[in-house]
Amino acid sequence: MNERRLELAMRRGWLQSEIDLQRRRIADQAQPLANALDKVDGLAGRVRGLRDHPGLIGAAVAALVILRPRRLWRWGKRGLALWTLGRSLRTRLSGFFGS
Repeated sequence: MNERRLELAMRRGWLQSEIDLQRRRIADQAQPLANALDKVDGLAGRVRGLRDHPGLIGAAVAALVILRPRRLWRWGKRGLALWTLGRSLRTRLSGFFGS
């Protein structure tokens, strides 16, 4: 009887180690999917933000109607450049001030 219990305990230990190995493999293989799902969640959050603020969409459409597309394109490029500069400064200053 003790021999049977020893055999079962060894078999159980081997099975548990196999389960741990399989879990690690699945986690490694699922990592790219997790990264993609994080990006999709971020995009969904932005869409919800636009849905919660319809005035922004209305203002963008009104700007398209009122301004000529060429002028709007020029102001859009300026705005993008300022936004990029602001983000760059924010990351640099946050590293400098440690916050």
